[in-house]
Amino acid sequence: MKNIPKKIYLQIGDCDCEDWNDVYPLNGITWCIDKISDNDIEFIRKEQIDTEKIMQQWDFWRKRIAEGDKSSAPSDWFGSVIDTFRERIAALLDT
Repeated sequence: MKNIPKKIYLQIGDCDCEDWNDVYPLNGITWCIDKISDNDIEFIRKEQIDTEKIMQQWDFWRKRIAEGDKSSAPSDWFGSVIDTFRERIAALLDT
């Protein structure tokens, strides 16, 4: 299959999302590559979470630190990874 989007948004329409906990009774659900409403639910393709690439970056920064890199770049990079995981976990817990 070609041109598979990296992420999509499940669009559930105008529902009272605070009381909503089951997608199956809802009618007219569709999806889009763009977020349209505040209550759209983001889905990210599993392949986009690439552990191997993260570990390659981790090894790169460990080597730079071992070679004496005193810049904030390794810490900044690792912080951004942690922030991303926190955001994803928070999004999962909000549902």
